[in-house]
Amino acid sequence: MEMKTIETGILTRILEVKESTTDAESRTLEISFSSEAPVERSFGSEILDHKPESVRLGRLNSSAPVLFNHDIDQPIGVVESAKIEEKIGRASIRFGKSERADEVFQDVMDGILKNVSVGYAVHRMEQTKDNPPEYRVTDFEPHEISIVSVPADISIGIGREEETRFQTEIIELPKKQKPNMEVEVQERVVDMDAVIKEAGQAEQKRIREIEAYGREHKEQELAEQFIKDGKSEGEFAREILTRIQKRPKEHSDIGLTNKETKRFSWMKLINHMAKPGSERFRREAEFEIDTCLAAEKKQSKAPRGYYIPNEVLNDRRIKTPLRYGTRELQAGSGDGANLVPTILDASSFIEYLDNAMVTVRAGATVLRNLDGILKLPRRDEAITGGWLAESADAADTTPSYDQVTLQLKTYGLRVDLSRQLRLQSSMDVESMVARQISQSCALALDKAAMTGDGSSNSPTGCGAQSGVGTVALATINQITWAEAIELQSDVMSANAFFGNLAYAIHPTLAGDAKGRSRDSGSGRYVMENNEIDGFPAYISAQVKDLGASGANNAIFGDWSSLLIGYWSPGIDVAVHKEFDDGRTRLLVFVDADCNVEHVGSFSRTSNP
Repeated sequence: MEMKTIETGILTRILEVKESTTDAESRTLEISFSSEAPVERSFGSEILDHKPESVRLGRLNSSAPVLFNHDIDQPIGVVESAKIEEKIGRASIRFGKSERADEVFQDVMDGILKNVSVGYAVHRMEQTKDNPPEYRVTDFEPHEISIVSVPADISIGIGREEETRFQTEIIELPKKQKPNMEVEVQERVVDMDAVIKEAGQAEQKRIREIEAYGREHKEQELAEQFIKDGKSEGEFAREILTRIQKRPKEHSDIGLTNKETKRFSWMKLINHMAKPGSERFRREAEFEIDTCLAAEKKQSKAPRGYYIPNEVLNDRRIKTPLRYGTRELQAGSGDGANLVPTILDASSFIEYLDNAMVTVRAGATVLRNLDGILKLPRRDEAITGGWLAESADAADTTPSYDQVTLQLKTYGLRVDLSRQLRLQSSMDVESMVARQISQSCALALDKAAMTGDGSSNSPTGCGAQSGVGTVALATINQITWAEAIELQSDVMSANAFFGNLAYAIHPTLAGDAKGRSRDSGSGRYVMENNEIDGFPAYISAQVKDLGASGANNAIFGDWSSLLIGYWSPGIDVAVHKEFDDGRTRLLVFVDADCNVEHVGSFSRTSNP
C-alpha cells in the first residue's frame, strides 16, 4: 500500500436527539455523536473506526463548546464528558442559561430541534475497498458538538474548509488496484530531530509532574494509569479533585451503634468539661469521654478539648433551625418551652452546615477529609496563537502555571450556655445546642469564603482575591440594572460562561434591587423572585466590608470555582470559662480553608 496526504476541513455527522435522554432540572442531554455507519463523501464511502485508540477525545473532554448550527459566535453549552462505548461515541452536554441557550434547550425538550451534529477532523484513514472506493478512518478528532435546525450536507462538511485545513494521511491500495481518483499531494520539509526532541522534553515534563502530584496525594497507581493513557497534568489534577469531593463524610467513624449514638449526651460531656473536678459529672460522662477519646485516635492532631464523634454529628436528631421547622411549636412559657419536638428525618450537623452556607448553596466546591496541604495546578496565562503564512509553523506558547493552595486554618468560636440549659437532659435541648454551634460555624465560614482578606491566618475569600473584577456603585447601598449586568460582563470577559453562575447580595442591596426599576418603561425590577437577569441571587449579610469599612456589596460569579476544604469532618469542643451567673462558655474549633480556582470567575461591587 502507498501513503499520501490530502487537505480536509471539518467534517460533520448528524444524529437524532432522543427526548428520553434530556434532564430538565440539570439542563443536561445525553447524546450519541458518532458511529461506524458509512457516510458518502466526495472521495468515497467513509467509515469511522471506533476503537478507543482511533478517537481523540481530548478536545471534547476539555469542556469543548456546544454550538447552535456550528456557529462559533453562538455558544449554548459545554461538553461535560465524552467516551467510546460499544462502538458508539457518547457525550453528556449541559446547556447554559443565556437567552439563546434557554431557547434552544426548550426547543429540544419540546421536540422541535431533533438533530445533533458533530464537527470532526480526520487525521488518518485507510482504503479498504477499490470500486466503489471505501475508506476506514483510523484517527479522527471531534472538535465541537452542535444542535442544528437543518442538517448540513454531510458530504461537504460545515462550510469552513477554507478557514481550517488538516493534513489527512491516506493509506491507499496497491497501484494496480487504485481507483481512478486524483489526490493532491502536499510536501513539507520537517526537522524531525527537532520535533522528536521537543516531544520528548514535553513528555518527560508531563510524567514528572503527574508522578509528583500522585505522590503528594497518595495516588501513585492512578498517576501510573494517567501516564500510561497519555493524559495531561491538568486532567490528572481534576481527577484528584473529583476523588477528594467523593470521599465519604463518615470516613472517621468509630463504629458506634444506633443505640450508642442515641445514648451520647452533649450535656453530660459539657458538664464534665465545665466541672472537671466533679466526680459526679465525670461518672455520668464516662461513656461520652471514652467515645470522644476513641474519635481522637482517628484525627491527625490532638484536640484542645474533645472531638465530638462523627456518628454523633451526623445523628438525625440534629434538626434544621426553628424558622424552617414544619411542626408547630409547643405551648407554654419560660425557657425551653418553645422547643420543637424531635424530627427524626431532619438534616445532620454536617448537612445543616452545608445548607446554612450561602456559598455552598450557590454551588461552591466542597472538599472534605483533607490531609496536609492541597495544591492544584492553575494556568494563569491564556494559550495564545496567531494567523500564519502558508506552510509556517505555529508560534511556541508556554503556558504559565501557579498553584491553588488549601492549607489548614483553624477557626474558633464561642458559645455561651446558661446553667439552667446546661443541666437539661432533653434531647431537644441538645439538638438546639448542636444546631446553634453549626449555625455559628456556617456564618463564620461563609464570611471567610466571600470576604476574608487573608490576614491573621484567615482565608482569602472570592471577593477579596487579587485580580477579581470590580464594579463601582454610583450610590452607596444602591445597585442599578446596569451595575448588576456589568458584574456579569466582567465574569464573561474572563470566559467564565458556564458553571454555577449566581449572585450573592447583601440584604441592604437586595432590598434596594427589589424596589428599583430596570428602566423607565418595562415595569420590571432589578431583582425579581430572588433572581437578577435569570441568575439566582442569594441574600447574605456576610457580603460586606469589601473595599470599604462597613460597605454592603454584591458578588457575581461561577461559584463552582470557589473551593472550601475541611480537614476534619467533626468539631473540637472545649470549655473556656465559667461565669459568676452560672454561664458556661464553650470554645468550638473548625479546621478549614478556602481559595479560588480561577480569579476571573468572580466580580464584586465597591461603594463610592
